Amino acid sequence: MLGVAMLAPAILAGGLMVGELTGYEAEAQEPGAGMAVGPGTLAFEPIYVPAPLRPDLIYEGIVPRMQTEDPVREAPVEVVPEVRAEVPATVRRVVDLPAEQPEQRDRCPGEWEETWLWELCLANLRDEG
Repeated sequence: MLGVAMLAPAILAGGLMVGELTGYEAEAQEPGAGMAVGPGTLAFEPIYVPAPLRPDLIYEGIVPRMQTEDPVREAPVEVVPEVRAEVPATVRRVVDLPAEQPEQRDRCPGEWEETWLWELCLANLRDEG
């Protein structure tokens, strides 16, 4: 990689030397004036080109547009709502949770309460005990 980095300036210097020997800059005009292309024009001005004498493609007549087939349309299907069985409005599930020991609560930082860290800390304490 270092060899390539050291070769780059040598290549640039070689290119500048060849340009100087061939007279590349000998024809340059004033700085910023541009390079003369034709009578009264500069290289940086737009050059207007006439339209071509004939078009690239000639058609013998009107070209019809491509016909695409219409997709097959099926009759709409009526959706019948499902009849659900009556479910009581309130259903209570009783789940026995293990009572937290007061010493476990004291070993977890208080600022973690009501976060996932609190639950993780309590689970780790249960696994230890």
